[in-house]
Amino acid sequence: MDPARQSQKKTKADYKFLLQGNKEKLKSNKFVGKKLHTYLIKNCVTPGVVTYPKFSEVGLISHLESIEDHLVSGYKVLKKSNSDALAASIDYGDWLNIAFELHNNESVAGKQTDLWKQWLETNVGVGDSYGRKLRTISAVLGKYPGFGNLGLLISEVCGRIKEISSLLVTDKSAAQY
Repeated sequence: MDPARQSQKKTKADYKFLLQGNKEKLKSNKFVGKKLHTYLIKNCVTPGVVTYPKFSEVGLISHLESIEDHLVSGYKVLKKSNSDALAASIDYGDWLNIAFELHNNESVAGKQTDLWKQWLETNVGVGDSYGRKLRTISAVLGKYPGFGNLGLLISEVCGRIKEISSLLVTDKSAAQY
């Protein structure tokens, strides 16, 4: 076999191994109860505007200490962006939940012949899977305004939605936070 082709195969196998390793890490990173509540609180952002200079605006960077403040501020900006996106996703999920019920009603009345997923993709441009995720996070988190301050990626929140839902049901102090 050609050595270049052999190295491609090896790289592909190593890549799959890395992905599997990351999946295992995510599985072992499950939080429940107080541990989950603490994790969520730690990832909340404080309201307000946070800024940091763009890399191109900064002069000479000669040592790590000189950019530490920029890195901290930049991470705060990213977390704030995540919380804004999550808040918007929860709100948009409310709209999708209403549309889903209206579609159901119109289907039962014979006014709508398309399936929900067809209607959603054709008329709104949103895929069924993504729409379902948004509807779920809205249904679970929509009653709790504090989640609008959570600075986690939507994908992480979706990945933890069952645990978060359980926490909100079983721990009243976490639900009131």
